[in-house]
Amino acid sequence: MKKQMTIVCGSRMAIGAFLLGLGLVPTVQAQTLPPLTGPVAFIGSVSPMAAAPGSADLMLRVHGTGFVGSGLIIPQSVLVWQAGKTRTSLHTTVISGTELAATVPAALLANPGTAWLEIGESNSVEFHVTPSAKSVTFPNAQSISVAGEPDAVATGDFNGDGKLDLVAVSFDTGNITVMIGDGTGHFTQTVTSIGAATEPSAVAAAHFANSAVADLAVAGSASASIDLLVNNGQGSFTSTQTTAPQITVPQGLAVGDFNSDGNLDLAVVNSDSNNVAILLGDGKGDVAFAQSLPVGSEPSGIVAGDFNGDGNLDLAVANILDNSVTILLGLGNGNFYAYATSPATGNTPVSIAAGDFNGDGKLDLVTANLFDNTVTVLLGNGSGAFQTAASPVTGFLPVSVAVGDFNGDSKLDIAVGNLGDGTVSILLGDVLGFLFVPQPAAAVGSLPFWVAVGDFNGDGRPDLVTANDSNSVSVVMQ
Repeated sequence: MKKQMTIVCGSRMAIGAFLLGLGLVPTVQAQTLPPLTGPVAFIGSVSPMAAAPGSADLMLRVHGTGFVGSGLIIPQSVLVWQAGKTRTSLHTTVISGTELAATVPAALLANPGTAWLEIGESNSVEFHVTPSAKSVTFPNAQSISVAGEPDAVATGDFNGDGKLDLVAVSFDTGNITVMIGDGTGHFTQTVTSIGAATEPSAVAAAHFANSAVADLAVAGSASASIDLLVNNGQGSFTSTQTTAPQITVPQGLAVGDFNSDGNLDLAVVNSDSNNVAILLGDGKGDVAFAQSLPVGSEPSGIVAGDFNGDGNLDLAVANILDNSVTILLGLGNGNFYAYATSPATGNTPVSIAAGDFNGDGKLDLVTANLFDNTVTVLLGNGSGAFQTAASPVTGFLPVSVAVGDFNGDSKLDIAVGNLGDGTVSILLGDVLGFLFVPQPAAAVGSLPFWVAVGDFNGDGRPDLVTANDSNSVSVVMQ
């Protein structure tokens, strides 16, 4: 996999206030990628999300931002299908800056497996070639012991072999644990203490230096800093630490090209000062503070997406103390403004994710609500407004949420990490976004602080990984 961007928002500090009163080893040389001719594209949703093995040619509709130049052969106008290390450019039609269509030939759909869809230097979205199912189960978890108590986990291809790897950060020790995947669901780990962030609470894997291998951003809640760790492709990193008065107790990260200059930027949630700091990237592995945006009371989770359909990346922030989500609409130049209303959630929303739950091409939101054991599904109307559609019940103390199509029916589902009972709730979605059918919960390690989704064994079905505040990471495959 050439790139994979996954964002994890840690929340130990915020949740603890309630509950208690990378020396990576990539095998490829880092290479500078060709400069972009416009913004970094961002894939918000893909329809359909899955197909049965042996399907005929399939038309995909993709919604997002930064799609440039109808008919022009430039990176921002071509959807790429990557299966393993093989990359195939799909016949793509750019409908607008926020929508495109692409054809997947039948030959790519012949056998079960997972492909990563990308546009230029965009985030990657999984497409699953698998039979659809009415129900799913996750067998016993594989436990990987790590140094320290990991609170955040992200996925990415860190050594360029086309297989998903893992990275976890431990709040208590500051360790970064990197687990290199072999494509069968097994991982070999490397532990490092690169960077100067103390009490790391969040990690993001993305191409901040515009190279062919993933870099890391780590939020240090005690050091009040953001560390950017640039991967040189040989297993060592150059660390640059960014501090500013506006970076106080960072708890969550979102990545995107917020000023449309072709370089990835960061949005940082500060839980104690009730704001989001925007840090603009230079494409060389460094960021600089640009502005601070007020949000609700004790913000925790954050996610990026185009919520009003104007082609610019926006932000959604879950606010713990006022049970709401702040919508920050982007102008495409690095500036944001708050939408007039903040949708309500359940009690104590600590984590947030985005996806298209009702298939209308407009991004929706879901929050994990710690103290009423629910998630809140908020359907977007495409103008920046949201309305509550469902509040499914989860396990005990839901602390993190992720989305994926777990049963291959092209309807978005929800995975919820439950801190209080060591499980992940699986909620299968319907076509309208109102009904979510619970499945047998997946048992993971004790105190799972974060859940992420990816196909770790290449069988075409999404799997789960959790960062457990009990010195372990759990990998659970279907």
